[in-house]
Amino acid sequence: MKIKQYKCKECGAVFELDSDTYFCPECGHPVKADRKVLHIVLCIAAVMMSLVMLAVLLSIMTDGQKEKKQDRNDVDVFSMEHDTESETETETQIIESEIYADIDAVNRKINTVFGTIFYTKNMENPVLTLEESASVYVKSTAGEKILYHSVSDISLYSFPNSDDEMKRYNNVDVVAEGSLWVENDVIYMDVNRIFGEANEKETKEETEKQTEMKSTSSDDSYILPDSDKKYLTDADVAGLTLREINYAKNELYARHGRKFDSKELRQYFKSKSWYKAEISADDFSTDVFNKYEKANAQFLAEKEKKMGTYQLDQ
Repeated sequence: MKIKQYKCKECGAVFELDSDTYFCPECGHPVKADRKVLHIVLCIAAVMMSLVMLAVLLSIMTDGQKEKKQDRNDVDVFSMEHDTESETETETQIIESEIYADIDAVNRKINTVFGTIFYTKNMENPVLTLEESASVYVKSTAGEKILYHSVSDISLYSFPNSDDEMKRYNNVDVVAEGSLWVENDVIYMDVNRIFGEANEKETKEETEKQTEMKSTSSDDSYILPDSDKKYLTDADVAGLTLREINYAKNELYARHGRKFDSKELRQYFKSKSWYKAEISADDFSTDVFNKYEKANAQFLAEKEKKMGTYQLDQ
C-alpha cells in the first residue's frame, strides 16, 4: 500500500499519513482528513438549524391563519344574525301591511261607522248594529292586534250624549265617529260624534200608553214568541238584557219540555202555563228542533257570549 507524506500546516513537521492518522505527532493539530469530518458535521448542524427555523416559521404562519379564520367566522356569524333580524323585521312589516279590514282601528285612531243604534232602559250599553257585516282590525286592551271577520255589532262604551239623549237614538240609523278597541272578544267604541236624527221625546199620553201595555201583558208570554217560526236578527234582540238573552235561548228548549238543572231556570219557566217539564237534561236531544230553532239557538248563544255570558243561580 502506498504511504503518503503529509506536512503539518501548523508546525511544518513532515510525517507519514495513513488511514489511522488524525493529528500531527509534533503539535497535535488536526490533519486534513479530520477537517473534512468537521466540515460534514458543520453542514449537518446548519441543515438542522434551517429545519428548526422553518418549523418555527410554519408554526407562526399557521397560528396567523387560525386567527384570521376565527375573525372571518365571527364576522360571518354577525352577518347571518344581522341578516336574520332584518329579514324578520321585513317579514313582519310585510305581514302587517298586507292585513286588510273594512274597519282598520289599528292604523287609524278615528273610524267612521254606519249602522243603527239600539238602546233601551234594559240595556247596559248602547249597541251599534252595522248596516253590513264587516271585518275589523283592532287592538285589545292588552295591546294585541286582532282581525275579526263578519262583525255585526259594536258596543258603545262612551259617548258625548247623556243616557237619556242616547235612548232617543234607539232604532235610529246613524253615523258614529270614534276610536275602537276590544276586550274579551267584545268590540267597543268610544264615540266622539254621532250624526243622525234622534227620536222626539215621548209625550205624556205615549208614556201612559206604554205603561198600560206593560201592566196588561201576561206573565205567560214568550220573550221571543216567533223564535220557532223565523230566523232571528239583531233587531229582534235589540234592547234585551244579558239575562233575557239567556232566558230566550233556554226558551227554545223549554218549548219542548226540557227539564233544567238550574234552580233559577226551573223557577222562571215554572211560572209559565205553557211549560211542561217532561224530559230530563240527559235524555233531551236537539233533534226535536226545527230549522229555525236550531239556527236561533246558535244565534242567541253567540249573542250571549259577546255580551259576557250570563251566570245562572244553581
